[in-house]
Amino acid sequence: MKSSTNRSLRVFILLILVASIGYAAGRTWPLKGLIDLSSAFGDYRTGRFHAGLDLRTGGVPGAQVLSPVDGYVWQVKMSYTGYGKGLYLKGNDGYVYVFGHLQRFAEKLDRRVKLEQMARKRYYVEIEFPADSIRVKAGELIAFSGQTGAGAPHLHFEKRTAGNFPLNPLTNGYPADDNVPPVIRQVGFQETDATALFESGRRIEMRAVEAKGGRGYVLDRVPYFNRPFGVLVDCYDQLRKDGPVLNVYRLNLYIDDKPWYETAFDTVDYATTNSANLEYDYTEAIENRATIRRLFRMAGDEYSGSRGMEGGDGTYGTAPAPSFGYHKARIEALDAAGNRSQLTFSFVWGPPENLYHLDTAEMINDSNWVFRFSPAVDTRPYGIDSAGVFLNQKAAWGPVPTIETKIGPDGRISADVKGYLIDRRVFRLALFTRGGCRIDEEPFNGIMEPGTTRIGVTHELNDDGLYVTIKAGALLGAEARLELYHQGKLLGVEYPSRYFNMENYHFFVPPREQYARVDLIKGILSRDTSRAAVMADTVNLAVVGRDDSTVLAIDSNATVIFRRSGLYQPRFIDLKVNQIRFRAPLKLNSDHYEVGPAVVALREPFEIRMRYFSTLPDSGRTGICRLDRKANRWRWINIRTDSSELFGTMDVGGSFAAVYDFDPPIISNLTPPAGDKVRDTRPKIQFTLIDSLSGIADDRNILIKLDGKWQIPEYDPETGICQTQPMEPLALGNHHVAVEVSDRVGNKAAQYLQFTVAPPYRTRTKR
Repeated sequence: MKSSTNRSLRVFILLILVASIGYAAGRTWPLKGLIDLSSAFGDYRTGRFHAGLDLRTGGVPGAQVLSPVDGYVWQVKMSYTGYGKGLYLKGNDGYVYVFGHLQRFAEKLDRRVKLEQMARKRYYVEIEFPADSIRVKAGELIAFSGQTGAGAPHLHFEKRTAGNFPLNPLTNGYPADDNVPPVIRQVGFQETDATALFESGRRIEMRAVEAKGGRGYVLDRVPYFNRPFGVLVDCYDQLRKDGPVLNVYRLNLYIDDKPWYETAFDTVDYATTNSANLEYDYTEAIENRATIRRLFRMAGDEYSGSRGMEGGDGTYGTAPAPSFGYHKARIEALDAAGNRSQLTFSFVWGPPENLYHLDTAEMINDSNWVFRFSPAVDTRPYGIDSAGVFLNQKAAWGPVPTIETKIGPDGRISADVKGYLIDRRVFRLALFTRGGCRIDEEPFNGIMEPGTTRIGVTHELNDDGLYVTIKAGALLGAEARLELYHQGKLLGVEYPSRYFNMENYHFFVPPREQYARVDLIKGILSRDTSRAAVMADTVNLAVVGRDDSTVLAIDSNATVIFRRSGLYQPRFIDLKVNQIRFRAPLKLNSDHYEVGPAVVALREPFEIRMRYFSTLPDSGRTGICRLDRKANRWRWINIRTDSSELFGTMDVGGSFAAVYDFDPPIISNLTPPAGDKVRDTRPKIQFTLIDSLSGIADDRNILIKLDGKWQIPEYDPETGICQTQPMEPLALGNHHVAVEVSDRVGNKAAQYLQFTVAPPYRTRTKR
């Protein structure tokens, strides 16, 4: 009896503790059972941060959604896109809770919303309810999960402050069961000096790391830097092994054991949410590979959750000048549950110039030279213990067995080189340190003046600048330069930041004010400006973002407009036109235009204006479209049309044209079928609606009538499913359904049918 009493007492105490914890927290997760996430707070979305959590529902709609707190229903918003069916609660705790992509609301609220839709004859409604008019308790059923608006079935859940700032639920009262540490795959470095490039000829270089122990990672090679740079890290988190890839909640960068930069996803500001394009590596993020994060602040990044220490922006190598030699770096990756992983690596920092300068080049005979070098700086911080001479052949560098290199006790280096045509061979010193770093110096031999005239010039826009490459077809090295022109006027001369190899001479040109318009890029393998350039690349480049608004005419019919407020910083834009002779077979009402680069991070979309041939038949069914090269189809971007001009906006570059849309929407699979007999007095009316180009703008493009009365059109543009259901039971007998739809340019389609509501089957009673 005593044992039973003790057990009852323990259970009672446990219940009291659980109840007290629940009362103190005053909150509950909106879904029952184990919480699993398909997307985390701060994950990348196109041009913004994800402002909540996406809770998995097993891949099916219909999970019960519970109120997380005591409070009242504040707002309901209904749309075919975005959050779809969205519900907003105001909690007694002062916070706002948001639920998106719902299938339906709890019964009383659902009916109230539908009555309002019926009264307005609109699916799209925003309803704000009086305070406390619809009270809810924590744990009370408020809705059912769905997939309206966007994505597969799931529940989008947000917690916001009263001032409308989203908070990370995982660190604000809704912790998840998580014992899996973040994973680190790569560390990256980005040149931040105006023109500097890595040996690859790019501004960003990523390097794989190795796992060391359960939560540690190392970089096996020690990199060398002599220009300012920023650090990137490729990492992700999971709630469970093999679960969806999520962002890492917090990242801390330490250099020489001092805090250098930190970033965390605790809250976002809608006014600066477009900084996601800079916090993540944009070129990877838009390809659904949003795992590379910056640990330094780029120009235009206003995200408040990231900061450099002591007023810095996280860039290394700027004032105050760091000491030359070895430095230690550590990146900590923490998830919201406190699980931690760590990457450690060393790097070497040096001066912009070579560490050694050439003292003498002694020719012993035609096939033997001796080169002698002395330190240009104090080399003791680097710990150099050996050196070699590397030979450049075509695009490659490598050691040569016939070269003997020695370092003397005084630190001087001698290189005994044997071979033919030594004076024309491109050599450079490679210095090896005790810590495992290889330092590649600039060439000391074989750079010709001038170089070959057999060259080509190509250009590419990326990383907010202009990449230019001179491709050479000779086995000789040379110095190089670029000349940029507009309408015959020389605007400037550019030189590479380093020698790369005898086949490729890479340049990075920032969008300087002097290059406002460029129509010709000339290249020559010579620094001597008295020597004329021998190869040119015709271009149509412009710098945008320096003026409040920049209007650029591609030709007499097409214009693009960039506003400074829509850019993070000034950048180059590339404009092209491809004239189309036979437009009718292609359904084109213009030439084909290109705005580059196709991958461009923007704060706001830029505007496109096009004159079109309004006198042609059906010209009103024309709109601006962007070519989706992956899907090989046009995407409608037209926002309005006047009598002779089309207007569109784009948040990326690419190819566009004025395209005809002659094809009406397609209605298929309408149920119940014509003439069918149904026994449900509230039958679901459903069909598939697909439009190939201009698309369904909103609910006003879909008209469903049942016996002449307007019905609520619930449409999912992703699946193409449109459905409705009468609010009240239908009378027995015949009923008429009319479905009439139109796309953005007025192409129409319709279907009509009759069905019969029959009495329900009688259930036979067994005697």
